[in-house]
Amino acid sequence: MSLSGLLKGCGERERAFQEILRSFLPEPKQFYTASGHKAFSKEYQLRAPAAQALERRDVAFVGTAFTNLAEVMVARAVERGKRAVLSFPLAFKGLELATEKLGSAEVVKQQLKDFFTASVLKVERFVKGGESIEKILPACYYLSKLEQLSGLYQDVWPKNIPAYLKAREQRELVTDLERLCGVFNHVFIQSGLAGGKSRAVFRPSLGRLSDELGGAGVSFYLDGTLYYMKTSQTYGYRWREIAQAVSGYLLYLLDCGQARPAHALGELRVERLAFYQARFGEIEYLDLSRLDSLAIETAAQNLKAFFTK
Repeated sequence: MSLSGLLKGCGERERAFQEILRSFLPEPKQFYTASGHKAFSKEYQLRAPAAQALERRDVAFVGTAFTNLAEVMVARAVERGKRAVLSFPLAFKGLELATEKLGSAEVVKQQLKDFFTASVLKVERFVKGGESIEKILPACYYLSKLEQLSGLYQDVWPKNIPAYLKAREQRELVTDLERLCGVFNHVFIQSGLAGGKSRAVFRPSLGRLSDELGGAGVSFYLDGTLYYMKTSQTYGYRWREIAQAVSGYLLYLLDCGQARPAHALGELRVERLAFYQARFGEIEYLDLSRLDSLAIETAAQNLKAFFTK
């Protein structure tokens, strides 16, 4: 079962998992924002309003596409680790699944593969300093469609896969993404939060157990902080989102205690967890050094016992 499944489920095992986290979750007052506004409060100002009357799948797509765009914008800003953002493993998985489903339609399959390669190359040019964010939107749009396919049961896939993947971008979604990217650029890039000397790791593995649970949803690691992208137009303290991030950190700590850790951060330290509220340009930080070390250790060991039953 996935980490999100454990957090949403109602069975006995899921409730036991949730209880471990509820006993440890930080309170809203333990978070602070980069802007100085009270975390999770009405002090936030809407800076990138969502497109009107979007279908549920479009809302999810915007979240996926924006996360990809945010990652490549950070990759462009930093000096080290740029190429790691270009692997697009979930998009590649979606491409493999799509071409497998198309069977003997070799011409169409090759077209989809060629478009994948061209899209990655266009993103690479952006990361190296060429192109503009507007120019790579179609490329990220296509890669994000493939990424979404990788996470769907095939019985709910579009009936005509080539038509879905090759369809022109929806104007309202592109406009939405442009607004979100503009705010992100101001908050992360122009401010210098992500800069040349920054250490960045994209979609970092937090260890073997975290990977087995489908990952903790981390977008990127930047200078000691694990960032989670959020594109909802509502705000507030949501315990499942907090629990997902906290459980990912606890699983990372358990992995660090292994003889051969499998996480992707190496010697880099995790000092904070952060939620970036993309429509408000707000970053909600949790300083891990402010948490009770004994409570952290107890929660980590309780999780270890839970997964070894």
